[in-house]
Amino acid sequence: MTVDLRSDTVTRPGAAMRQAMMAAELGDDGFRDDPTQLALEAEIAAMLGKEAALFVPSGVMANQIAIRLQTQPGDEVLCHAASHILDHEYSGAAAISGVMLRPLDSVDGTLPLADVRHHLAMAAAGRSAPVGLICLENTHNDRGGVVLPAGHAAAVAALARPAGVAMHLDGARLFNAAVASGADPAELAAPFDTLSVCMSKGLGAPVGSLLVGTHEHCARGVRIRRYLGGLMRQTGLLAAAARYGLAHHIPRLAEDHRRAAILGAALAAIAHVEVVPPQTNLVRFSLAAAHPLRLSGESAGLVALLAAAGVRITGDGEHFRAVMHLDVDDADLQVATAILSAALNPALNPTLNPALDSGSTPVLTPPRSAG
Repeated sequence: MTVDLRSDTVTRPGAAMRQAMMAAELGDDGFRDDPTQLALEAEIAAMLGKEAALFVPSGVMANQIAIRLQTQPGDEVLCHAASHILDHEYSGAAAISGVMLRPLDSVDGTLPLADVRHHLAMAAAGRSAPVGLICLENTHNDRGGVVLPAGHAAAVAALARPAGVAMHLDGARLFNAAVASGADPAELAAPFDTLSVCMSKGLGAPVGSLLVGTHEHCARGVRIRRYLGGLMRQTGLLAAAARYGLAHHIPRLAEDHRRAAILGAALAAIAHVEVVPPQTNLVRFSLAAAHPLRLSGESAGLVALLAAAGVRITGDGEHFRAVMHLDVDDADLQVATAILSAALNPALNPTLNPALDSGSTPVLTPPRSAG
């Protein structure tokens, strides 16, 4: 048995979702006549209070189309220093749109308003490149799946609007933010001209994201999507899975959040393990310099050690992430918590370091209470 906590993208469609896919009415995306895709686009636009939506293969493509739509080559795009568009989209904004990403930092995923005001003023005075777009992320992946504080997006928009600068939201996990905060998704989307939402994370669909905005954004987005290689054909198979997720999987995101809180509390109780208190389904934790694995130089092998023991996470030897999703139940959580605790707490697993030193494949045995 392996508990896969690498990401909420690892989910596989269940029987009911597969049945919905097989029953989907199909057309041709190239001719914009796949009825299931068109229904999905209309549903998501209505849910988010926008005019239109466009189904695309990935969140990266949705973000990159949004940047291309709303900027000119040579513009700056203000974004968070640990944002997905900066750290995980392979310089796509520079390659596709010819813009520079201007990182602004904070511990909670917000854009410091003083910095936003400064860069807008510098651009207006002709002392820096024009600011073409401001991007936010909700929830913020690399800051631990945190939800943007209430009112922050509106405060940024209040600076952007008078300057004629558009706003984009990377809302890959927007429904997690809505469930965690109790806000309506349309309320969270309201300050933004465009946003992306992902169907293949917490909602469990196998493929797909949507670009959401105006009719004009989406009509122009069809052309950009085509030259990026994102035109598809019988998309109804994928759109049906996304529609099923929208209809059935949003309320259950609270279960992912509950399980993340349990795992986060267990890890935080271990000496020299520093945990970002989970707000949603992501558990980000770090090993402090005084942790035995850091002191011995063996922390780089932790991900492989855990995989051999039956728990898959991601990490670089210092910072790690475990993600709850619809394929993880309470029994999986119990097993994963036991194995992670044993790996990170030498008192529970005194043979950990010798196992790593030997070069052999280590096996962690969870406490008997884990079942």
